[in-house]
Amino acid sequence: MKTLFQLAVALVAAGACAEMRPDGHFGKRLDKMLANHVEATDPVKLAALYREETKGHWQTEFWGKYMHAAVPFWRYTGSERLGAKIAAGVQAILAVQEPGGYIGNYAPANRYGRGWDVWGTKYTLMGLLHYYDATGDAKTLEAAKRLCDYLIAERGPKGHRELRFTGQYGGLPSLSVLEPVVWLYNRTKEPRFLAFADYIVKQMTEYPDGPELVKQADVPVADRRLTVVDKYHSWNPEHALTKAYELMSCYQGLIEYYEATGKKEYLDAAVKTARNIAETEVNLAGGSAAGAAVSSGVSENDGSTEVRSSSGRAMAWPGESQPRRTATATSAAWNTSAQAKAQSPRMTACRISRLQRISRSPGS
Repeated sequence: MKTLFQLAVALVAAGACAEMRPDGHFGKRLDKMLANHVEATDPVKLAALYREETKGHWQTEFWGKYMHAAVPFWRYTGSERLGAKIAAGVQAILAVQEPGGYIGNYAPANRYGRGWDVWGTKYTLMGLLHYYDATGDAKTLEAAKRLCDYLIAERGPKGHRELRFTGQYGGLPSLSVLEPVVWLYNRTKEPRFLAFADYIVKQMTEYPDGPELVKQADVPVADRRLTVVDKYHSWNPEHALTKAYELMSCYQGLIEYYEATGKKEYLDAAVKTARNIAETEVNLAGGSAAGAAVSSGVSENDGSTEVRSSSGRAMAWPGESQPRRTATATSAAWNTSAQAKAQSPRMTACRISRLQRISRSPGS
């Protein structure tokens, strides 16, 4: 069932919804999944979580992740029922936005600290921008701008704490907010959002007490460590930079940044990392991590150990975050790594064919 869902997401995200609608066994299964899962989920209830105060959890990722999938599926199906649910969910999230722009469920004293608040803001931004793309709703775009402005004021260049010193795992979860920040700039062309993206990239790449995603692109992903272990990240220094989902999310942001700015060093770093993941991490189950962390997964392919794979990380590799994305780095890696293809014979056909299609597109 996971493979079916991955194939469905890949088809929708790749723009296949404008070209085809599958029938037969796959089409029936896809329709059931949409009816029993996507349409059956109530985004208003997910938005209600924003009213339940937390001190460190990640409930505010749920609404945005749902919209991340539901809006493309709505565009694919044209379902009035799903469209109405999505619209109600958006109205519910707009209703919890504070006058200062914040959308979340952390108390003021705990916001954008050690918890998952910035990570939640990332997915809220993504959800809002997906809906704006589908509808052109100006209120939704304005809400995204106000939320991003709040984050800039709190953790931007003039904020109360540098962004890499928020969240966990070497700042990776928080820094992955780069991706929707670039989306926001692309849609508004307002300079402050590009300036914030510049700042996030520096936080990702230029500090030895941060993830150094360009410098460490030459290091196998399972072997990456903080160059300098500061007090903030001292609780988990050995695994700070090996959290797979968040690591790949940061490189997705760098690809978006490259596409907006043409600064190729960030594309090159993403390509190197993608190649390393393909060559050393992708196991027979098709995933690029065991549990939550990268772990030299290819070593599990000899049958001596149980092959494990995290579904979230499998979806992130080689993930697609929004329609029309080029996914340049992952296409380059997958089209040059025959080893990875051979070691993962049960990899879904859509994953390979989609990346081959992208690699033939102009500019890839």
